[in-house]
Amino acid sequence: MAPTDRSLWLGGAAVATGAAVAGGVMLVTVGVDKAFHEHWSEDIHDHGVPGGIAHGTADVASGSCKTVWGAMKGLGSGIASVF
Repeated sequence: MAPTDRSLWLGGAAVATGAAVAGGVMLVTVGVDKAFHEHWSEDIHDHGVPGGIAHGTADVASGSCKTVWGAMKGLGSGIASVF
């Protein structure tokens, strides 16, 4: 029995939703880890309190996005190599 167009659409939507949720969970988890390891006192010493907090937050966001993006690219390459 051939799949219907509706079942293919629902399957694709489920995969996309799962990928978005997994990416979000990874981003939060990695963000917490990066925030824990950020050198906040050094940032505040170098840039003052508001500037140090802004600088540290930018470092955390940038590092988190780069880490998750690299993981997703690696996952995509791995899946593509199977097919």
